[in-house]
Amino acid sequence: MALLNLLPLLLFLYFTRDPFAQMVNQRISTESIEWISSYDLYLFLTGLGLVTLYQLLPKIANSVARKSGILTLEDALILKEAFEDIVSLKADRVGGECESLIVNGKQAQPDQVFQSITQPDQQIYFTVNAIWKFLEKIAGNVSFDVRLAEIGTKGELLSWYTHGGEPPRHTIAELDCADSALRHCVNTKSVVVIPDIQKEAEKKVGQHYHMFEKHEKGSVLCYPIYHRPTRSYPYVLCIKAHRANHFTAGGEDYYKWLFDQFGLRLELEHSLRLLKGD
Repeated sequence: MALLNLLPLLLFLYFTRDPFAQMVNQRISTESIEWISSYDLYLFLTGLGLVTLYQLLPKIANSVARKSGILTLEDALILKEAFEDIVSLKADRVGGECESLIVNGKQAQPDQVFQSITQPDQQIYFTVNAIWKFLEKIAGNVSFDVRLAEIGTKGELLSWYTHGGEPPRHTIAELDCADSALRHCVNTKSVVVIPDIQKEAEKKVGQHYHMFEKHEKGSVLCYPIYHRPTRSYPYVLCIKAHRANHFTAGGEDYYKWLFDQFGLRLELEHSLRLLKGD
């Protein structure tokens, strides 16, 4: 495999660097030299073509991966960075509490320490912001609105967590209407994808969801967050991409895998909210 990787470069050097060609000729038979001379143009173009192809392969792979809804290596590193940011905030808070106890020479009071180091609302907000930053980085020229809807025990919409603290354009009552994408997600406990907001709004028949932003281009994804200890769905992740068909039907398995990574962290913070009695 290593030889196959080096072959294009070796061919290129042989036909473009005389010292290298002389060194090789000293180590191979006369018949081999004559064979190379007979096909020199073909071999040179093959080597040049392979070098070019090797340089383009990562770009081609990344392009195919993005179109297929698969994370590229670069995207995966950005995802890792997002998770590290989420954990670092909690680590700083726990470390700060530990340092304070050591410096002041105080005896740790478990109840007080637990209340101090667990800030689930802050962590949930930070996670929503991390999702927004991650999506904007991997998409490049697409902007997003990311919001997390808090759902009550009876399925009612209680409040929002939004990236950057930006409030939704519509009231909770409006967004909680029976035929909204959010309500459908809550009722079915399944992913809702609207590839094109404008096309959905323009449907005369077969319209599945009520669209509030009828004249805006974009696509919508609603993703329910499952909490295993209570066997409930306390949150719905609502994402709007400001480009049509950014989210597509058929990509549900990919969206599930991706947002389950963030959902696990939201599930943890919801457990802490319940333990604290928030």
